[in-house]
Amino acid sequence: LDSVDKYNFTDLYPFILFCICVEDCSKYDLLIYLQINNAGTNKGFRPLVNFSDEDITQIVSTNLVGSLLCTREAMDVMQYQEKGGHVFNMDGAGSGGSSTPLTAVYGSTKCGLRQFQASLMKESRRSKVGVHTASPGMVLTDLLLSGSSLQNKQMFNIICELPETVARTLVPRMRVVKGSGKAVNYLTPPRILLALVTAWVRRGRWFDEEVACFFLL
Repeated sequence: LDSVDKYNFTDLYPFILFCICVEDCSKYDLLIYLQINNAGTNKGFRPLVNFSDEDITQIVSTNLVGSLLCTREAMDVMQYQEKGGHVFNMDGAGSGGSSTPLTAVYGSTKCGLRQFQASLMKESRRSKVGVHTASPGMVLTDLLLSGSSLQNKQMFNIICELPETVARTLVPRMRVVKGSGKAVNYLTPPRILLALVTAWVRRGRWFDEEVACFFLL
């Protein structure tokens, strides 16, 4: 862990746990087939000038640096396994290079992950490690809800889903992925169309129309 001394310990807590996991896998002769870079933080919606140094450091450390470090450790194990393994980078707002006003730092890390993805695919094309993307769409988590407006929450009723709902679709597909360069997406065009067509039924699914109260189902 000497390589992470320069970073705040709490910012890279997922990486620390991952290193412990890798060490245990080696100790007990266990295998690592999937590495999913899903850790993320945002720190709310506001202009860049209103983000503190600590906010920016934590977002970049968690979303980008943590993914780089965890992927390096996972691939170092996977490349020596008979069946290799697969790395998934989670897409998010800004992944395609589009602007993300009020979440400039978060968007920058997601765009950086996409570049990391493209580079890693070329680096590993002759290895046993597959590199892929996964897109969960809009999921009702603290990351999405922090700083969201009343209007945002009304829209969430139509297009958002609970984490467990998304996981039931994505995880089985991720477990059987082959090759490299695949994209496993939840919010496909047919799902978006269905959500829009049934929008009137979805009103109030997660938030009350008057007070935007979150309902845990």
